[in-house]
Amino acid sequence: MNKNTITTEDFARVGSAALEDILKAGAQRLLQLALEAEIEDFIDQYRSLRNDNGKQLVVRNGYQPERTIMTGVGSITVKRPRIDDRCLALLQKDRFESLVLPKFVRRTPSINNLLPMLYLQGVSSERFPEALQAILGEGAKNISSNTIMRLKDAWCKEYDDWINRDL
Repeated sequence: MNKNTITTEDFARVGSAALEDILKAGAQRLLQLALEAEIEDFIDQYRSLRNDNGKQLVVRNGYQPERTIMTGVGSITVKRPRIDDRCLALLQKDRFESLVLPKFVRRTPSINNLLPMLYLQGVSSERFPEALQAILGEGAKNISSNTIMRLKDAWCKEYDDWINRDL
């Protein structure tokens, strides 16, 4: 074979990488669209709310810095839209809180469910980043053994609360 020939292994490797890229791009696009739609729906609720100069009080206000969310298809980045709704607090109305992407979420629930399963299967806290990287790809490096230890402590507390609950 000459060096310009593509083997089935080469094709499979390139094909699976392309598939992962397509899935990540699709997930990223869907998440971004869902966030944009959620913001627009909220603004529409208060579109008639105006100040003395006739300007709308609840408006878009750019984007927050890009952040990475760990998902089942790997890490994706998203720019969360910002909204200026400070006037709602003065009117004693609820300010905007995203149901799609809450403020401090960095992992999807499926990833949060994966972590205790890996722990229960005997993966040591030092090996978690390596195991997650094998499952989720390069973007999964950011879960440190300290994070796993904090999560383990929380799981133990939840278990103690459950075992000592009032029946």
